[in-house]
Amino acid sequence: MRCQIRIILILAIMIFPAITFSEPIPRELESWKPWVLHGSDVKLCPAAFNNGEAYFCSLPSRLTLAVEADGGTFGQQWLIFAEGWVSLPGSAELWPLQVTVNGKETPVIAQSGVPSIF
Repeated sequence: MRCQIRIILILAIMIFPAITFSEPIPRELESWKPWVLHGSDVKLCPAAFNNGEAYFCSLPSRLTLAVEADGGTFGQQWLIFAEGWVSLPGSAELWPLQVTVNGKETPVIAQSGVPSIF
Protein backbone atom coordinates (compact mmCIF):
# COMPACT_ATOMS: atom_id res chain seq x y z
CA MET A 1 0.00 0.00 0.00
CA ARG A 2 2.79 2.43 0.91
CA CYS A 3 4.52 1.60 -2.37
CA GLN A 4 1.40 2.52 -4.34
CA ILE A 5 1.07 5.82 -2.47
CA ARG A 6 4.73 6.64 -3.17
CA ILE A 7 4.29 5.85 -6.87
CA ILE A 8 1.19 8.06 -7.08
CA LEU A 9 2.98 10.86 -5.21
CA ILE A 10 6.03 10.64 -7.48
CA LEU A 11 3.84 10.69 -10.60
CA ALA A 12 1.92 13.70 -9.28
CA ILE A 13 5.17 15.56 -8.59
CA MET A 14 6.43 14.75 -12.09
CA ILE A 15 3.20 15.77 -13.84
CA PHE A 16 2.49 18.97 -11.88
CA PRO A 17 5.31 21.07 -13.44
CA ALA A 18 4.08 20.08 -16.91
CA ILE A 19 0.76 21.81 -16.25
CA THR A 20 0.91 25.39 -17.48
CA PHE A 21 -1.16 28.14 -16.01
CA SER A 22 -2.05 31.13 -18.16
CA GLU A 23 -3.54 34.17 -16.55
CA PRO A 24 -5.58 36.47 -18.72
CA ILE A 25 -4.26 39.99 -19.14
CA PRO A 26 -5.77 42.30 -16.50
CA ARG A 27 -8.25 44.76 -17.98
CA GLU A 28 -6.06 47.71 -16.94
CA LEU A 29 -3.13 46.37 -19.00
CA GLU A 30 -5.06 45.16 -22.07
CA SER A 31 -4.38 48.42 -23.96
CA TRP A 32 -0.62 47.80 -23.56
CA LYS A 33 -0.74 44.42 -25.32
CA PRO A 34 0.09 45.69 -28.87
CA TRP A 35 3.01 47.73 -27.54
CA VAL A 36 4.43 44.83 -25.52
CA LEU A 37 4.08 42.36 -28.40
CA HIS A 38 5.36 44.74 -31.12
CA GLY A 39 7.59 42.64 -33.37
CA SER A 40 6.98 39.50 -31.32
CA ASP A 41 3.46 38.60 -32.45
CA VAL A 42 4.72 35.25 -33.76
CA LYS A 43 5.38 34.13 -30.18
CA LEU A 44 1.59 33.77 -29.83
CA CYS A 45 1.42 31.41 -32.82
CA PRO A 46 1.47 27.61 -32.39
CA ALA A 47 4.98 26.15 -32.54
CA ALA A 48 6.11 22.97 -34.27
CA PHE A 49 6.13 19.96 -31.95
CA ASN A 50 9.83 19.33 -32.54
CA ASN A 51 11.11 22.90 -32.90
CA GLY A 52 10.02 25.60 -30.48
CA GLU A 53 11.42 28.30 -32.78
CA ALA A 54 9.30 27.33 -35.84
CA TYR A 55 5.95 29.09 -35.55
CA PHE A 56 2.84 28.59 -37.68
CA CYS A 57 0.91 31.87 -37.71
CA SER A 58 -1.50 30.94 -40.51
CA LEU A 59 -2.99 27.49 -40.88
CA PRO A 60 -5.08 26.53 -43.93
CA SER A 61 -8.38 24.81 -43.40
CA ARG A 62 -11.02 23.89 -45.96
CA LEU A 63 -10.31 24.51 -49.67
CA THR A 64 -13.17 24.44 -52.16
CA LEU A 65 -12.55 24.35 -55.92
CA ALA A 66 -14.97 24.78 -58.81
CA VAL A 67 -13.32 24.24 -62.20
CA GLU A 68 -15.04 24.87 -65.53
CA ALA A 69 -13.89 24.97 -69.16
CA ASP A 70 -13.36 28.76 -69.14
CA GLY A 71 -11.97 29.19 -65.61
CA GLY A 72 -12.59 28.35 -62.02
CA THR A 73 -13.07 29.64 -58.52
CA PHE A 74 -11.71 28.69 -55.15
CA GLY A 75 -12.48 29.47 -51.56
CA GLN A 76 -10.33 28.78 -48.57
CA GLN A 77 -10.64 29.19 -44.82
CA TRP A 78 -7.62 30.01 -42.67
CA LEU A 79 -6.82 30.26 -38.98
CA ILE A 80 -4.73 33.42 -38.60
CA PHE A 81 -2.85 33.93 -35.32
CA ALA A 82 -0.67 36.89 -36.42
CA GLU A 83 -0.41 39.10 -39.50
CA GLY A 84 1.71 37.70 -42.30
CA TRP A 85 1.77 36.42 -45.87
CA VAL A 86 -0.68 33.72 -46.93
CA SER A 87 0.04 31.68 -50.08
CA LEU A 88 -2.82 31.14 -52.53
CA PRO A 89 -3.48 28.39 -55.07
CA GLY A 90 -2.15 29.38 -58.49
CA SER A 91 1.05 30.25 -60.31
CA ALA A 92 2.50 32.94 -62.58
CA GLU A 93 0.58 31.37 -65.50
CA LEU A 94 -2.65 30.85 -63.52
CA TRP A 95 -2.72 33.97 -61.37
CA PRO A 96 -5.73 34.31 -59.00
CA LEU A 97 -7.98 37.24 -59.88
CA GLN A 98 -10.72 39.08 -57.97
CA VAL A 99 -9.48 37.85 -54.59
CA THR A 100 -11.51 38.92 -51.57
CA VAL A 101 -10.90 38.54 -47.85
CA ASN A 102 -14.00 38.77 -45.68
CA GLY A 103 -15.85 40.32 -48.63
CA LYS A 104 -13.23 43.03 -49.39
CA GLU A 105 -11.01 43.00 -52.49
CA THR A 106 -7.39 42.23 -51.66
CA PRO A 107 -4.31 42.68 -53.88
CA VAL A 108 -2.37 39.53 -54.75
CA ILE A 109 1.41 39.93 -54.69
CA ALA A 110 4.13 37.47 -55.71
CA GLN A 111 6.18 36.17 -52.78
CA SER A 112 9.01 33.95 -54.08
CA GLY A 113 6.95 33.51 -57.27
CA VAL A 114 3.86 32.33 -55.35
CA PRO A 115 0.59 34.33 -55.38
CA SER A 116 0.16 35.64 -51.84
CA ILE A 117 -1.86 38.09 -49.78
CA PHE A 118 -0.99 39.92 -46.58
